[in-house]
Amino acid sequence: MKRNSQEVAHFVDIVSDKVSAEELTRELQNSSDVTEREVASVGSNRLVGAVASSDCHVCASIIDSKTGYFIAPAITEKDWGMSYKFFMGGDAIPQFLQGLPTLVWRHLREMIFFVKSDLTLSTLEIMTELEQQEEKTTEPILSSGVRILRPREYELIREAIKTEDNRTKLDALLLTGLRYSEAQRFQERMEWFDGNSIHLPEMVTINSRRKQKERWVRLSPRCIAALTHLFEARKLPSWRGWTLNLKRWAVTAGIDPIGLSPKTTRKTLEGWLIFFYDNPGCVLHLLASQGYTDTSHLKRCMNLPFTAQDKSEMTAWIGGWDR
Repeated sequence: MKRNSQEVAHFVDIVSDKVSAEELTRELQNSSDVTEREVASVGSNRLVGAVASSDCHVCASIIDSKTGYFIAPAITEKDWGMSYKFFMGGDAIPQFLQGLPTLVWRHLREMIFFVKSDLTLSTLEIMTELEQQEEKTTEPILSSGVRILRPREYELIREAIKTEDNRTKLDALLLTGLRYSEAQRFQERMEWFDGNSIHLPEMVTINSRRKQKERWVRLSPRCIAALTHLFEARKLPSWRGWTLNLKRWAVTAGIDPIGLSPKTTRKTLEGWLIFFYDNPGCVLHLLASQGYTDTSHLKRCMNLPFTAQDKSEMTAWIGGWDR
């Protein structure tokens, strides 16, 4: 991106407690000061990236202060409750970059070329190191042919889904850990959900050779919130239909679709819970919640190559499951 001499390039970190990242992006695009931008959403209400702006009073204040770092509440026409962080050089940028989820690098590779002429050597070294870390953790995780997603992969696929209806169904499948056939039955039986857990009664399934054994499914707070919308969503499609959906969304998100199937969300949840809580008590509760009678079913989800960053990103999804 070519900038004229009157424009100033800087990193931005924008968060709002009132509106979504998508709305923040639109607000940024409509700003009269902003001439170029390379931003990505991190979570539901945060944007990070690089911006070039002209006639920016905040930038002028940063330059005058010689701190290279500025935080202040933002006031917009709609009072969206945004807070800004600007980084224009010095020690503040490396600290900022080290705190970002590595998924940002998948979105913002152009950012390096956009602002690198304004950066210090230490900043560029950290950006290079983070890119290398990201490359090491992009290999698909497969267990017995079933794809298990990292949190950032799940979020990228989720962001590629155009309808809230399908995002609700994907979240419900992940956070309940139900088998796909169980989820299809559960969606038609709201009475199984008591607002705290799911009670699956013993019943004969369509395939009369198998029974649904009675059990209680433990839920995280985020899952409880998501299930309130599941019963309003359209019915889950066939196994093949959902498989095709997952693969299509993955391709749209730039994710390798290998191994994706309706089994993915159940096995992903099991892998996350075992890695995140890492204690025998969790395994026992997980066995009961998932309807297993021995640990052999969970072995394929143990010792998966998750990272400390993955664990940090799991918190938003499964934190509180062990309550």
